[in-house]
Amino acid sequence: MEAIVGLSLACNILDNVDRAIKYGKIIREIYASTSGLPNQLQLLDDAAQSMSVVADELEKTAASILQTETDIRMRDVSKECGEVCRAIRALLTKCKPTVPNSALSSAVARLRISLNKGDIEGFQVKLQECSRSLNSLVAAKTS
Repeated sequence: MEAIVGLSLACNILDNVDRAIKYGKIIREIYASTSGLPNQLQLLDDAAQSMSVVADELEKTAASILQTETDIRMRDVSKECGEVCRAIRALLTKCKPTVPNSALSSAVARLRISLNKGDIEGFQVKLQECSRSLNSLVAAKTS
């Protein structure tokens, strides 16, 4: 039985070392990043920023012509999409290091990202849903 306990302990140690290495890589990526975000979250931030601009323009356009149910729905979806984009950007801003080029601040940023992972993933799903809805509405409006 002692061999199994030893093997289990060794596996736990290796698992913790693996996690520490992964966290270290992400902390290093945050530290080296000019934006203060790891690459994956930077891509999400860029997408949210772009989608926010598109949603705002669609909302303005739909509000000015407002003739059909499609126009009304487009305005509502655009507004929702803009809100999701602003929420994503606010959350990602909260997750950035407070002190640039600081290893400790980068480690704290990594912790904030871990703590907000569920919210980030939820907003990412909402952004994809809004994008699909807008694409459908734009296609319906232009056909």
